[in-house]
Amino acid sequence: MPKIRLYIAASVDGFIATPDGRVAWLDRFKADYGYEDFIAEVGTVVLGRKTYVQTKSFGPWPYEGKRAYVLSRTGTNTTHGNAKLVNDVGKLIPRLKMLEDGDVWVVGGGIAQRHFLDAGAVDQLDLFVMPVVLGDGVQLFPGKATFDAMTLVDNQTYADGVVRLTYRPDG
Repeated sequence: MPKIRLYIAASVDGFIATPDGRVAWLDRFKADYGYEDFIAEVGTVVLGRKTYVQTKSFGPWPYEGKRAYVLSRTGTNTTHGNAKLVNDVGKLIPRLKMLEDGDVWVVGGGIAQRHFLDAGAVDQLDLFVMPVVLGDGVQLFPGKATFDAMTLVDNQTYADGVVRLTYRPDG
């Protein structure tokens, strides 16, 4: 059974993007931070609609060969061949848990990740705290918390000040 994972960078003050949704503030960080090993374990990506649209604007589709789901309540044009539109996270989670070709990465944004946390479906969270203060922007997990506590199972500090915190849900 695959693990449902979050692998995300946030500023020290808890933002994943600037107020206009941009992530260019991450461009100065050049290390791999274990991404190549991580993505090799992933068979499926789940993206919120805004993250999907933004990802397509960056250039070539970065998740070639991986199953892709786009979460949207309003619908969006999923022009990339393997991206499937879904509007019910509750129905998607059991289908994801039955997959056998690698872990599931809930890429983002914060609302999409929040749905999985609230449903108790996240098996692992790798949070990269970036040494930047944005002051405002898109929150890491917007809204009121309704999910259970997590236990820190690993951490790593990089030379550029980035800290990787790996959590698993309690229970």
